[in-house]
Amino acid sequence: MVSKITAPPTPQELIAKVNELAAQRWTVNGKATGEDNTLTLTPGDLGAEAAGAAVAVQTALDAHTADGTGHITSQERADWNSRATAEQGAKADNALPRSGGALEGPVTAQVNTSYQQFQLRGLALGTELPASIANGQIFFQY
Repeated sequence: MVSKITAPPTPQELIAKVNELAAQRWTVNGKATGEDNTLTLTPGDLGAEAAGAAVAVQTALDAHTADGTGHITSQERADWNSRATAEQGAKADNALPRSGGALEGPVTAQVNTSYQQFQLRGLALGTELPASIANGQIFFQY
């Protein structure tokens, strides 16, 4: 099949076509251009319901910010933070320091078989052997 090759339009032909199109009145969604070929469109002309959409977004935003479960007030945050600090602080205040300090009461050591490490061991003294001794515990009978 052989196609006919045509020459591109001349600049004069292009200008004539643009002027022809510019002189026409255009219609978009039933709205026609004005005498100066301007056209004013609203969001509704393009299928959007601007007022309804804005109300829906604002309603969702209001519900979100009023959510007392997902959002807490500044006072609730301060109460939460101070409570956690006080509870943890009391526990830390009663903890044994890394150096110095004294243990008041018995300390139960873990039972294990890591004999090559220096660690706290379950030591006991007595005049009679206990009924059972776990692996890693040491009993001195006197």
